[in-house]
Amino acid sequence: MRAPWLPTRSSSRHRHAAALCAALPIILALHDAAQAECGVRSPDYAANRTVTVAGKTIAVRVNVSGSKVREETDLGHGARVTIRASGRPVVVIDPRARTGIELPTPRGIHLPTRSIDEVAQDGRRVRVQQVESRGQWLETSRTTCRTDGVMLGQTFVSVDARGQELSGSLMQVDIRAGSQPAALFEVPPDIKVTRPGSE
Repeated sequence: MRAPWLPTRSSSRHRHAAALCAALPIILALHDAAQAECGVRSPDYAANRTVTVAGKTIAVRVNVSGSKVREETDLGHGARVTIRASGRPVVVIDPRARTGIELPTPRGIHLPTRSIDEVAQDGRRVRVQQVESRGQWLETSRTTCRTDGVMLGQTFVSVDARGQELSGSLMQVDIRAGSQPAALFEVPPDIKVTRPGSE
C-alpha cells in the first residue's frame, strides 16, 4: 500500500525499475549503515549487503568507518563505487572509465520527523523512523541492529530523485568488525569528477 504522504507515481514496473537504477546511489546514501544507525555508534566494519526495491535485488559490498561509507555494486554495466562522508557530497565512481559524478543533494520531504529506539529481548536494537502527516505518525523505516549497533537489516519507504515512491528492504551479512583503510573513503586522484552545473 502506498504511504499517504508520498506523491502519486506511475504504476509502470519498467519505469519503476529504471527509477531504481537511477536513484540507487541516493537510496544507498540515505539507508546506509552509517554512524548511530540504531541510536549508538557502531564499530567500523565491512559487510555484504543486499538491497531489494520493486522486486529487484542487488548485491553491495560495503565498508563503514564512523560516518564514512563506501558501497561497491554492479548493476549489469560494470562496477560502481559510491563514497559518502559527513559534510561532503556523495560521489559515484566508474572505476573502468576513471570518472565520477557528484550527486545533487536529494530533496527531502519537509515534514516533522521522530525516532523511536527500542531494545529487543535478545538485546538487538531497533530504531523506527516516522514522519507526521495529517495528524498521524507514519513509519518510513525500521532498522534492526546488533547489540553493538551494526545494522543487520532495514525496511524503508522513500522517494527517489524523480519523485517516485520506492519501498524496499536492506540486509547485511558476513559482517566483519574492524578498522577500515582510510583510502577506501577517498576519491582516487586520477578520477575525473563531474560536479552539478559544470560543463
